[in-house]
Amino acid sequence: MRHRNFIITATLSTLALLWIWAGERFPVQPFCIFHKLTGIPCPGCGGVRAVRLLLKGDVLQALYTNPLSIILCVCFAIILCIMFVDCLRNTDTALRLVKKQWRPLPTIIAIIVICANWIWNIFKEL
Repeated sequence: MRHRNFIITATLSTLALLWIWAGERFPVQPFCIFHKLTGIPCPGCGGVRAVRLLLKGDVLQALYTNPLSIILCVCFAIILCIMFVDCLRNTDTALRLVKKQWRPLPTIIAIIVICANWIWNIFKEL
């Protein structure tokens, strides 16, 4: 089960990175339905651009564009590494992290970070 989860996650991650990379080569830009309907950027607006900038090595501009997406990329990379080590050691550390009991403090922190990112997107007029 561990190996299957890792393979699925790694495959989907690779496909997502290829899609982001291909978007740099071809003029297909994703758009935000929320932004199109309201004129207000959502907390995720600019996320794909930020990841593209990060892949180019422009960390500061990526953080300026959408800090939340960069934080999520780092967290996801850490989880992917933990899953890889789990496969090698035949352990289930990543699964235990995911199945941890719900605690209010991390949820409150996540909501504050998402709201701060949303305010940042509105402030910089994305």
